[in-house]
Amino acid sequence: MRHVAVAGRLKLTRSSNGVVLFLIAILGATVLLGSVGLDLLLLPHDPALGLDFAAFYAAGVALRQGHDPYNWAQLRTIEHHLRSISDPHRAMSFDSYANPPFFTALMAPVTALPVDVAYVSWVVVSILALLAGLAVTAHTYGMERWRVLLLFVLTPVCAICLFLGQQTPLLLLGLVLALYALRRGWYVAAGIALSLGWIKPHLMLPLALVAMAMVRWPAARRVLAGFLGATVALVLLSLLASGGEGLASWGDDLLHYGRTMDSLQPNISSLAGLYLSVIGRSWSGWLAGGCLGVWMLFAALAIWRARRACLEPGDDTWLHAFATVLVAWLLFIPYTHPPDLVLVVPALPLLLGRRLEGFSDPLARLALGAILAAPEADLLGFRLNYVLSYSVLIPLTMLLALRPWALMSRPLARERRMALGEPVQARTEKDSVAF
Repeated sequence: MRHVAVAGRLKLTRSSNGVVLFLIAILGATVLLGSVGLDLLLLPHDPALGLDFAAFYAAGVALRQGHDPYNWAQLRTIEHHLRSISDPHRAMSFDSYANPPFFTALMAPVTALPVDVAYVSWVVVSILALLAGLAVTAHTYGMERWRVLLLFVLTPVCAICLFLGQQTPLLLLGLVLALYALRRGWYVAAGIALSLGWIKPHLMLPLALVAMAMVRWPAARRVLAGFLGATVALVLLSLLASGGEGLASWGDDLLHYGRTMDSLQPNISSLAGLYLSVIGRSWSGWLAGGCLGVWMLFAALAIWRARRACLEPGDDTWLHAFATVLVAWLLFIPYTHPPDLVLVVPALPLLLGRRLEGFSDPLARLALGAILAAPEADLLGFRLNYVLSYSVLIPLTMLLALRPWALMSRPLARERRMALGEPVQARTEKDSVAF
């Protein structure tokens, strides 16, 4: 009788969990469809439509006309003559430009099109890059219900990215291709894919270094060779496009950018938005440095654990550790903005699970809810102040859901065998953290 009662309680629990998950799915679908509808209704008429893309476009015009795209006065003049994409009767608002010369060279041919047509083409390319990045990610993690991951392209994070015309989808594609290549053992190809991080080096280069450091030295050398080879090619393209002056101007911009960790930037989606809102700029430089120091310690611990346990990129635990370092980087760096959060895609399969079993985890549901709702509050104008974005909830809740404390304290099976002096066998599923 006792066994029958226990079985009945288990069946009732599974049934109630199924009902809860069904209701959560309906709520999530309602929120997602509502946000998509609002975005399609409001964003095409917003004056900031295509604001970042207009800066890329203006830089391409400056380069094609023989001007310096890093000269703000010249760039402001060019952008002033561009018509607003949402309202052709208005001039485009000024936005500065800090991308590398090779990216400017790639944008120059685009300026043969009118700015509104070029923007629409750019959005189409960005959507394709997002879908490709999501598909590659699902394949890398072996998700059985991978089509669910494609719904991420409808979330407000992607809407903001497409609305502004950001180039972060290209960074995402390079990152997930690198992870796929690492998992397959194509180390040189992984290094080439990571070189796309030069488009936004403050976001991607630290992650590239972590990925190299988390593999064994022979593999790391091949990743580094691919990365350096592609970097040399990009430098040569930059020199051909703008000469040494353009490369030097971009280098000066990078140095200036690195000295603005305590600046009051709009819509910060990291911890910087919180402490700048509370204490202002008085101690923010020290706090920014402290946050970066904490992240470096955490990344060093993840690297040490991966190397000590002889993990390979084909291990699920390796992917878990790298994705956790990635989300922590987006949370701690003071330069994260809502469009940059498309880079959390490599961590999504860890929350969802291969068969979507992650929905049973309350912390995972909290993180997924933040992805659906938090950026929409920014789009609708419900901001607390100038610097803080509600999108900070995305990396914060995702980091909690990934449970870095458990990952760092878990005694891996292979690590235990090494500590006992036993020979290390081939990888087994028990050596990996299930997700």
